[in-house]
Amino acid sequence: PNINKVKVMGILGRDPEIKNFPNGGSITMFSVTTIYHWKDNKDTGERKQATEWHRITTSNRLAEIASKYLKKGGKEYRV
Repeated sequence: PNINKVKVMGILGRDPEIKNFPNGGSITMFSVTTIYHWKDNKDTGERKQATEWHRITTSNRLAEIASKYLKKGGKEYRV
């Protein structure tokens, strides 16, 4: 199987949403935005930027911690 490892560092777009299940498990979902800057070398050398949104899901104990400590506008780093 193929496994990819991604590091995301950005700003939370909204407060995390937690869902609890009857079996005691839980998941938390939140979105993190990252902004990429570069210079356009082809034409004018103009500075440009692109924004990307990343949907993050955590489960069980990590879900509880995320819902407790993460807030909209906060900086987040996920490995």
